[in-house]
Formats: sequence, C-alpha cells, structure tokens
Amino acid sequence: MRFGIIGGGITGITCAYYLAQLGHSVVLIEKEKELGGFSGSFLLAGGFLEKYYHYIIESDEDILQLIDRLSLSSELLWSDIKRGLFSGGIYPFNSNRDIFSIGTLNLIDKMRLYLSMTGLGRIKDFKSLEGISAEKWLRSSGGSGLFRSFWTSILKNKFENDYSQVGAVYLWSNYRNIHRKIGYLRGGFQRIFEVMREKISGKGGTIKTSTVVKNISITHDGTIRVSTEKDFLNFDRVIVTVPLPVFMKMVKDLPVEYAMNLNEIKYMNVLSVILELNKSLSDNYIIQSCDLSYPFSEIVEYTRLFSSEYFDGSNMIYILKYLEQGNVYMNYSIQKLLDDYIPFLKRVCPAFEKDWIKKQYVFRLDYAYPVITYNYQRLVPDIVSPVKGVYLATRAQIYPEEININSCIGLANKVIERFISEGNSK
Repeated sequence: MRFGIIGGGITGITCAYYLAQLGHSVVLIEKEKELGGFSGSFLLAGGFLEKYYHYIIESDEDILQLIDRLSLSSELLWSDIKRGLFSGGIYPFNSNRDIFSIGTLNLIDKMRLYLSMTGLGRIKDFKSLEGISAEKWLRSSGGSGLFRSFWTSILKNKFENDYSQVGAVYLWSNYRNIHRKIGYLRGGFQRIFEVMREKISGKGGTIKTSTVVKNISITHDGTIRVSTEKDFLNFDRVIVTVPLPVFMKMVKDLPVEYAMNLNEIKYMNVLSVILELNKSLSDNYIIQSCDLSYPFSEIVEYTRLFSSEYFDGSNMIYILKYLEQGNVYMNYSIQKLLDDYIPFLKRVCPAFEKDWIKKQYVFRLDYAYPVITYNYQRLVPDIVSPVKGVYLATRAQIYPEEININSCIGLANKVIERFISEGNSK
C-alpha cells in the first residue's frame, strides 16, 4: 500500500519506519530542510543538541522499546539529577519532602502543598479528574491562599492567560511523579532519526525535505492526492502529523461540526534560548520558576546529564518560555531576549556574568503544545479523520499522557495498530 506521511517529526518518522518495516511504500514529506520538528537538533562543536528540551525516564516504554529495536540501547546513559524551584531563592525540589524547604511558604501552606502533591500521586484513573479545572482541584485540595501564592505562577508560566481553563488532568499527567533519573542517548535524539532514516531508505522509502504541502484531496478514483509546491503525489493512505491548524489549511471542506471542534483546541508556542557557557550556572539539572516576575519559565542545564566535554567543554543551558498565540515575545531578537534574561540569570546565579556566554541560539515553534482544558477528552479527534483514507497523529491527540517524546512515539504506535486492526497489515 502507498503511504504518504506529512510531517517529519518523531511521530511522522516513527510511522514511516514501522510502515516500511511492514513492507509498505512510504513517502515522508517535511517542510523544513531537516527532519525533527519539535524533536529536531542542530549541530554544535562535538555533536548534535535538541532545539527544544526533551528527556527520557525509566517508565517511558515506547521510546525505550524503539531504542532497543534500533539497536541503540548501549548508547543510552542514565543520570541522577537535581531539581530546583525558584521562589525568591532556589530551593531543592527532588521529592515531596523538599516542599518543607520552600522559604516563601508558611508551614500551613507547606503542609497543604505536600498533601496536594501526595494526593495527586495516589490518583490511579484520570477519569475522576475529567471535567474539573486545575484551579478548582488545587483550591479544593490546598486552599485558595496556596493557589494564589504558588500554583498561579506555575500555571501562568506554562499557559499564560489560559491558565484558568487548564484541566486537573494536566496536573495528574505532569506533577504526580517527580523523576530523579533521566536518560540521555549518546548523540542525542538525532541518533534515532539517523538510524530510522537509514532503515526507511533501506526498505525503498522516500524522504522529501524542504517540501511544503499545500492541499490534500480525494481524486475521482478514490486515491488521496497530496499537492506540494513542487508536484502532485497520489497515495492509498495518508498520515498527517502536523498541528491541527496546519492540517485544517491543507484540507478544504471539512465537516462543519468537525472543524468547529478542532478550532476549540488552543495551542501554546514555545521560545527556546540556548546558551553555551564557559561555566556552570548551578548544580541543578532543572530549575522551575515560581515567580511571575521572571521572563522565562524554566532553566535546564543539559550538560548535568553528562560531561560538558561532549560539547567541547561548554555547559549547555536551555531557557524556556511558553507563549500564547500572537505574543510579540516570539519575535524578539536574541539580543533583546538576553537583555531581558541576564538580570534574572544573575538572580539564579549571583556570580553570573555576560562574558560567560560563548554563543547563543534561539528557536521558535508555533503550535508546540495544546492547552489541556477541562473536559478535553471531548475535543480529542479520532485517529481516523472524516477524509477517507487520512489518519491523524498530532500532539493534540495525546491524552491523558504527558506530551513528550515517549507519548509521541506511543501515538505513532496507536496509528499503526489502528491501521492493522482494520485488516491492512499488507
């Protein structure tokens, strides 16, 4: 069967890889010069680094199985990490017990926060939280005072003005566990893309980069036509892995109710500034901001996972900010961003000086994450779209799991399983 796959991120290339292994004809189409999308990398002295921060934990079954299948398990390294929380100062946040060290909370709020976090960890089924906002659940479990002094900044840093619409299921998927051990694949996630690309090509598959899809339509003989800026391609099946707003521009005349449902899903953009430093910023792997005065949401010192010698002795720092659609911050130059960031980096590390920065990079991604609202389950589109033969595999369909590399690969697995369950293994 002839398969077209639109989008060369981790979900798209995983679909292409598995389909090629099953003996199908595969054409993967990506608009950028390189594969990767949200999981993409760029080349530095010493190796590749992801443009946006990602990680692996020990319970990530889908990505660990894929790594094993690609014979890359020997290149997977594990590190114990330290977490920090910035709230006036940096406090350890490696377990729920560390809550009692947060100096900006009084003892009663510390107890309430501890009980909320441990209570969240005991919830086994997300369905009990469906239809409840994060704010309502947090106010109920910890009180309005704790919500104002702690949780408001956490949620606003992630969702800006949409924070009140975020569902309690988001808390369940993102905060019920605090992970201490993080996995790193030697060579980064780029290694996964390289090996899968080789195996797809080895099975006769085609990868088209720098190719923009303009339209998806059904021909008179029932095949699916994908129109690009360069040519027309006909397929028996198409898997679309790009964000829903992009998909809607590709397909004309979607059913009205279906299109209205998709339009209800809001997205956040992500702004990723990466600093190559000649010194370490802190002994924490990740520091999450609990202070709305900060112009960023979190800092990740990636080289805490491994020796900085891998990157020619540099310490690689991610500074991440999540933004609503249309926020002008997305258009700031790297110099403007650094002007805003540096005073706050000095608050994180008083010894920090601008001359620590050897190089700086900035990456911007539209439609990075959907806003997981309460009652979100009713919005999740099915894998099978209303367009005959067109499957959907987008981050907006990952629910209730946390949206990360593992769940994106898991979504690819679900698409392939759905296809096979319909009697299409060959």
